[in-house]
Amino acid sequence: MENVDNFILCFQTCVILPNTRSFRALTDSLRVHRKRKFFFQSVFLPYQLFFKHSSHSRISVTAEWKPEGLMQNVVEEKWKEVDELQNSLAARKDGPLSLRLQYFAEQHHPHLVKTLKSHRGKLKVVGDMKRTTYGTKPRQKLEIADIINPRKTAQTMVESGVDAISVAVDYSVYSGTFFDLKETVEFVKSVDCECSIPVICKDLVVHPLQIAAAKEAGADAVLLIAAACLSDLPELLNAATVVGLDAIVECHKEWECEYAMEYGATILLLSNRSRVDGEIYMGTAERLRGMIPNFIATIAGGGIETKEEAFSIQDAGFDAVIIGRSLFRPSGMQLVHSIQQRIIEESLPGFF
Repeated sequence: MENVDNFILCFQTCVILPNTRSFRALTDSLRVHRKRKFFFQSVFLPYQLFFKHSSHSRISVTAEWKPEGLMQNVVEEKWKEVDELQNSLAARKDGPLSLRLQYFAEQHHPHLVKTLKSHRGKLKVVGDMKRTTYGTKPRQKLEIADIINPRKTAQTMVESGVDAISVAVDYSVYSGTFFDLKETVEFVKSVDCECSIPVICKDLVVHPLQIAAAKEAGADAVLLIAAACLSDLPELLNAATVVGLDAIVECHKEWECEYAMEYGATILLLSNRSRVDGEIYMGTAERLRGMIPNFIATIAGGGIETKEEAFSIQDAGFDAVIIGRSLFRPSGMQLVHSIQQRIIEESLPGFF
């Protein structure tokens, strides 16, 4: 009788939940808390169950997949940092990062997803806090903003009305640190602990320990750049679920989107910027939006600096736009207000 009860519970779950990641997360959680092993696990849990496969993604994304172009050197440098992190006290079996990954989070509130999907018809604005970004040449850095006090910068963003804040913690590309993230989280929570806006950890994530570090720093979500971690994306998505973080997958190509959705991504950042050559190809995000189901939250990014460009993104059906460089200009606050004041009719249903 117990097996039948478990079967009915999980059959209902797989019909209701929009992706297998959520389904797997729930069944894993039930196994941990109820100390039961479901007899049908081998039938229901394979990732391939609900998705129509892309032959491109199946062939291209293998264990031998490697980042290309500008991402290659950047990821190699990041792996050196991860090696140091793995040898740190925090990564020991009894350390805080390892413990985060060993136990399923007791609660996971999809704070970012709900923020993006609330007030349909209104385009949300994500403020991008970073000092630099990479250019079109290896190891080239482009100045974005002179951020001396991250807490004060976060305050300026909150006062401008942004709906979420993305904080870059990678130093080699964005000149950021985890101190920036912690200061931002502390300020946001000090404003209103219960209704604080979501904070996103923006890193070149290649290992689950980085996701655990983002959770330890207080982030609500973590960015996973497909061009940097595509072969490890399933493991990283699962790690985000385990620690209780929303995961945003950044994509620039159709098959990156297909692969991300195939493994249960619920938030996609569709970017005009190619991580391979650093160039911005305007219109890419809007073109990719047409292949994304409406229940998945979508953010557009990459070279969007005017309200007209944001309105075009809104008309394409996006839930949010991410703004970096233009936000730090004198007209940044007015830009946010102009974007948020425009409301369009939303005919497609959502989950929130």
